[in-house]
Amino acid sequence: MKTLMVTILMSIFLTLQAQSSKILEMAPKNYLNALNSDCCQMVEAAVFYSVKLNYFHPEIEIKNLAKKIDELSREGKTEIIRYKAYLTSYLLNNTDLFSEIQEDDYNDSAIFFQNLATLMNQRLLAENQ
Repeated sequence: MKTLMVTILMSIFLTLQAQSSKILEMAPKNYLNALNSDCCQMVEAAVFYSVKLNYFHPEIEIKNLAKKIDELSREGKTEIIRYKAYLTSYLLNNTDLFSEIQEDDYNDSAIFFQNLATLMNQRLLAENQ
């Protein structure tokens, strides 16, 4: 069941890349529903796909997604959800970081979050010097 839900989210995103405007309009609502899921893998995937949506389609309003992701950074069910939501929330509030993330990083969520954490570390260390 969990694998099926992640597969559905991935299919939705692939369709997003095809520039289907109707699906693009529905994406924030669908991702918000996924962020409210009891399935941890679904929530993690939705956090990642919300960032991808914002990166590839910045014209789409994601204010409700960003608010929910910020909430998950504090109240997420697992440490992994809270950590990924924290990283994502930081990125959404510091959009200049988008330019430092390679487009290929968006192909793999593990690589994406690892590179984002590294960027944040570098930024925090630079600010403390």
